[in-house]
Amino acid sequence: MAGTLSSQKGGCMELSEAYAFFGQVRLHENKIKRITSTLTELRSCLLPGAINYDDDKVSTSPKDKMSEIYARIDELERELVQEQKLKAMAVMDIDNALKDIPEGEGKTILADFYIARISMTKIADAMGYTPRHCFRLRNRAIEQMLEDKE
Repeated sequence: MAGTLSSQKGGCMELSEAYAFFGQVRLHENKIKRITSTLTELRSCLLPGAINYDDDKVSTSPKDKMSEIYARIDELERELVQEQKLKAMAVMDIDNALKDIPEGEGKTILADFYIARISMTKIADAMGYTPRHCFRLRNRAIEQMLEDKE
């Protein structure tokens, strides 16, 4: 599905596949957050003992575990770079898919929500609509895209 709005089956994708296509940025962001959080925790284990970290005392890990921690940090850093690349590719894919949509509210909502990662509440406020109406406009824009691809 990467890069296009066509289904892997060769035809036009279903609505659920379209939502998955647009939602891929959020999935990569969630993975990036989990990896970053784990890296922060592992790095805190490498701090010297008796350092205050968020008002808690942090003690170093046992010396025999240090090599395992360093190896896991290296592995997670590679995963983080890979997820960042995948997220960037997903953003580019969505941007390319949006080029086919005529300018208007639907395109604005799709770009703001899926690429700029602005909440639907903020988009609705800026446009003078309710979030519910913006979700309807988003749905219509995606459905229209799929119809145009057929």
